[in-house]
Amino acid sequence: MEARLRHSKLALTFLEMVFALAVIFVGATAVTSLLIAGAGWPVRVQQSNYREQLTHDVMARMLDTGLPPTAYSFTAIPGEPRYESEVAVMPASFASNVTVVEVTVRGPLPDPNALTASLRSLYTKPDPVALFNQYQCYTCHTFSPPVPGVLPQPVGLVPPFTGPPLTAADLQAGMNQASSERAAAGQPAFTGKDEYIQESIRNPNASILSGFSTAGVSSMDAYPDVTAMPQADLEALKQFVLTQWP
Repeated sequence: MEARLRHSKLALTFLEMVFALAVIFVGATAVTSLLIAGAGWPVRVQQSNYREQLTHDVMARMLDTGLPPTAYSFTAIPGEPRYESEVAVMPASFASNVTVVEVTVRGPLPDPNALTASLRSLYTKPDPVALFNQYQCYTCHTFSPPVPGVLPQPVGLVPPFTGPPLTAADLQAGMNQASSERAAAGQPAFTGKDEYIQESIRNPNASILSGFSTAGVSSMDAYPDVTAMPQADLEALKQFVLTQWP
């Protein structure tokens, strides 16, 4: 009887040892998994921060053009082949001239489970008539017929202290002259009306129509805030002028 009890105690001790070893194995496996996961954590944090940075970069580049944002599906980011960006645009519910823009970046690729980061911002379409008045363009340029909302030209202003009217005929005459001057200087031709208007604002002395300068200098030199206006404002004014020049 005593021998059987001793054998039972030995058997229970052996089972307890097996159980203890199993617990140790499971614990060691869990610890190893945590260590492996922990070793990769700094990399994942770095990737997350980089995705966030890329969303800001893509958004800034898009809004800095001054052009209305355009939606597109996931496309490789220039210079960042392991990351893609996607843009979604939607009208804002609180204003008719505001667009909600959302940029999403995913990566690094080709990881099929690549994570994403998103950023939202607002694009406000500038009011071209308000800008035309704000930059006092009306003091030198007129429309025919007058455009509603544009302030009248001050009485008494005459060339060379004004600029040419913004009619289709005058705009075309200005572009024809500028194109001829470019050709004579061996410079490339304008890619279109858009480029001609931009040059006329950014660099008004590049080509000046006869009768609209003082000692070969455009009167627009007196308005440095105009020639250096933000690109977003310039884009809006270009499109505004183009409506008069179909």
